[in-house]
Amino acid sequence: MLALAGCAAESQLLDQAPDFTADRLREGGLAVLGVVQVDEVAQVRPALVDALERVLSAVRRDIPLVPATRARGALPDSVERIFLLGYQMHGEPDRVSLTRVAREARASARYGILARVESAPIRYGSRQVVSGMPGDERRDVQVRVTGRDAHISVRIYDLSTLAAVFNAKYIGSSDVAPMIRPPSEDSLKAVTREATAHVNPGVRTAGIGGPEDGFPDAPPVARAAEASFLLMARDLPGAPPSPPPATTPTKKK
Repeated sequence: MLALAGCAAESQLLDQAPDFTADRLREGGLAVLGVVQVDEVAQVRPALVDALERVLSAVRRDIPLVPATRARGALPDSVERIFLLGYQMHGEPDRVSLTRVAREARASARYGILARVESAPIRYGSRQVVSGMPGDERRDVQVRVTGRDAHISVRIYDLSTLAAVFNAKYIGSSDVAPMIRPPSEDSLKAVTREATAHVNPGVRTAGIGGPEDGFPDAPPVARAAEASFLLMARDLPGAPPSPPPATTPTKKK
């Protein structure tokens, strides 16, 4: 399988408290309170939490990060389940449960982060790629591509006051294409028209899409979520400027 950059990337910072500054974030630290996905079972959460923690650890090394296992370590299972279920269902944690979780987490961090995958639609289409190894004859071919977008909301709380200090929404994505000989031109006529179509998970547009039609399996939700978490990490106070896009050097005449 060939992993490709996703086609969707969007960042929307809805609210940020004036006192949520880079200095306070670096001094106070950030505890991961949990990551959930709407209408999914709890078993999907560990992969999402791992994606969030890996991105923050790699991109924001200046922020002391408290992993979820330590932030919620001494909480009874019943409290943790109610806390995450309420956030999963309503997009905002229950105040009583948040109070108990914050009391546990603020021993190691001033701030706590929650993330919620609101939807993870799958896309089917085709893409032009260059085939061949360096030194061999290169040619442009079309391959079937399956993509997934992760629509994620993020909230950060001051664990001492329970005030929300950061509220944002992100769309990140991940695409995959098979490393096989390209399909015939005739077999791609229909899917080319759907190259940018967005469909809900498990839904086919006009009967097109899915492994049974030669498309690769969709990327895991956690992989697409990484792109959303990367956008979020760069939105947090004190983030270094994003690197400029790569440019192709021009040949001198």
